Amino acid sequence: MWIEEAGPLERVRGRVVPGEATFELLEFQLRGGTVRLTADADTDELNVSTVRGDTSLADLTKHPLCAPLVGKVIEYAWSMTNHRGYTDAFQLRFLDLVSRDEVTRQFEAAAAVIQVRSVS
Repeated sequence: MWIEEAGPLERVRGRVVPGEATFELLEFQLRGGTVRLTADADTDELNVSTVRGDTSLADLTKHPLCAPLVGKVIEYAWSMTNHRGYTDAFQLRFLDLVSRDEVTRQFEAAAAVIQVRSVS
């Protein structure tokens, strides 16, 4: 998958659900391309795709869940399937190539939104 070779994360864009710590969609803009996460309202599965070009979504680069990821490369990416057979989560491990600092985020589709968790 090209994601591991796409260079550092430059920006995070998306739509935050007002009053909640969840998202309608997220885009991770890397030097080599953009990864988009959306929650399927019918199946509560998480869709992972690539998009081209800049979007008009809000800049979430300084959001507390996103800010620690900026400047890091994606070291690993996992697609996750739950015990009922639904692919409802995606996990990314980001790595700072200089300090070797790692940050892992897990994205889960639930009730047609994306919940983000920090993984230790």
